[in-house]
Amino acid sequence: MSNTDGIAVSWADVRVTIGANEALKGVSGTAQPGRLTALMGPSGSGKTTLLTAVAHRIAITSGDVLFGGLRWSKALRRRVAFVEQDDIVFPELTVRESLSFLARLRLEGDERTTDERVSETIKLLRLEACEHTKVGSALMRGVSGGERKRLCIAQELLVEPAVMLLDEPTSGLDSAMAMITVEVLAELARARQICVICSIHQPSSQVFHSFDDLILLNKGKAAYAGPVNAARAHFANRLDLACPADWNPADFFMDCCVGDKLSSETARAQIDADAAKALAAVAHALADAGGGAPNRLVESVTERYAKPWRYQLRVLLQREWAMRKGALWDWNQLYLHAGIAALGGVMWFGTGYAERDIFPRFTASFAVILQWVFFPFLDGLFVFAAAEVQLRKELRVGAYRLSSWFVAKTTAALLPYAVWPLLHVTILYWMAAVNPMGGAPFIVTLALVYLTIVLFQSFSLALGAALSPGRVMTVALLCMTAMFLFTGVFIPLEQTPLPWIGLINPLLYCLQAVTSVAIGWGAPYACNDGVRVGTAYPDVCTGRPGDQISPERALADSGVWSDLRLSVGVMAIYALAFRFLAFRALRARMREQGAAQGHVSALLASLRTTLARARAVHVSKPQAAQPAAVTSPAADRV
Repeated sequence: MSNTDGIAVSWADVRVTIGANEALKGVSGTAQPGRLTALMGPSGSGKTTLLTAVAHRIAITSGDVLFGGLRWSKALRRRVAFVEQDDIVFPELTVRESLSFLARLRLEGDERTTDERVSETIKLLRLEACEHTKVGSALMRGVSGGERKRLCIAQELLVEPAVMLLDEPTSGLDSAMAMITVEVLAELARARQICVICSIHQPSSQVFHSFDDLILLNKGKAAYAGPVNAARAHFANRLDLACPADWNPADFFMDCCVGDKLSSETARAQIDADAAKALAAVAHALADAGGGAPNRLVESVTERYAKPWRYQLRVLLQREWAMRKGALWDWNQLYLHAGIAALGGVMWFGTGYAERDIFPRFTASFAVILQWVFFPFLDGLFVFAAAEVQLRKELRVGAYRLSSWFVAKTTAALLPYAVWPLLHVTILYWMAAVNPMGGAPFIVTLALVYLTIVLFQSFSLALGAALSPGRVMTVALLCMTAMFLFTGVFIPLEQTPLPWIGLINPLLYCLQAVTSVAIGWGAPYACNDGVRVGTAYPDVCTGRPGDQISPERALADSGVWSDLRLSVGVMAIYALAFRFLAFRALRARMREQGAAQGHVSALLASLRTTLARARAVHVSKPQAAQPAAVTSPAADRV
């Protein structure tokens, strides 16, 4: 089966239970290629549930779904496109960039071929006027709502899918934009023989008649399934519910559902008979699929992805750069880091090499790395949470491997730290004279700062991947507090009840590494002006002229027991281990079946049921061209 083959989608006796609510109660039907099918129903009827069940985005309690006679498999992910109601896009990219990066990941062939496909898709979706405009968001000026919606459709159309499933493609659009969007979908279905199914909420008459077929759901069951132009006659002749001549048929059908007019004995009998016929019509396809021939489309792991791992990584890095390059330089960041460095430089200005300067040099070493622990640690906590929706969407369609995205995303998250540590450390290091013995100690200290950044970013990534966004900040602050306390800066570790905690504290090794360079690579320290009274080193400072404290002795008395190589080794091991744990936790998170979403869906279902009952009490006979209002599309996201 090629991506461009026209295939029918059939579902038989599909039942879905979410929590205590049975969202679908045995729905059967078929959608044909080359036709645009509307999936309608009031809030709580199960239309979004059916759409996501067909797309295998939620678990089906019972029943079966076939795609051209084949049961679902991972091989169908690139042939079945799903467009969410919420526009999942990158606001920082232009329309063409959004399509180009995705095309390079999902399409086979060279970049010239993918560019041609992108241009063709832009023209087909009527996006030429905005192709070089940033997509934008609520906080960033960009394309219009209709253009953003067509961009979402274009992203799925790039691979020429055989089936397109769209959840509320006209939601949030005015009537003109909604009409344009539906016209484009109708053209796609007929020109490319794609099976297109759209859930849609109370369309205008013009939009409604642009569809070929209608599936009307009510209370989790199919109230009608058939051609749009036959629906009015069906309701009048079979269900004894005549649509007034001046009514929009879509409004009338919705009023019949909301007003509980399909509960009459005649209507229920006809709907049950139609359901039985629909199930029988799909039964032979199910029987064929269960026969001796293979009933699943199979592809190897190498066939699952259009491009190899290295190419995926390169494209993903380029996409991250395109999104971040405009925000790398920020004057506020310049003022912040330069100001913090200057304040520290004033506090430790011109630290010398007397005995009284040993502890200030130790604390100055702590100041060198302090903010490069704090900022990367907090920034990394929500890297995955912020990108999770887009990541799940692209993983579902096999755009790339999770490992290539992980490397690209976590590497790009370090880009803001390419310049600011150099600025901060340079100012503080030389103003405070942390080690004025030459350029080598400065270069090594700067390298240790960058290693510290990688370590604590890795730590925060692991926490962010393993914990929910609501809990991660609490755990992170507790970890940060423990790490700062158990460094020996405030109280010697041997004087604490749990001195062993310092041995597993990654911050301790960062401090020990920087301090070993600041103190250990420096000059000897002169005793307190040659007097023995009050010295902390009576065995060295004997009162003789020229008594000095060696750097090694100063390090030991400052609590630095680890040499530079050991500290760097431990820091590197921690960084690698945390990054590995972050990837494993993220992979487990991506494999979850959405237990938390089930609780939310159950709550929404309960809310919809309450609202539907309230509407049924207050609804009256039609008196105007518009029936009683229904709830917003957002409430139907089961």
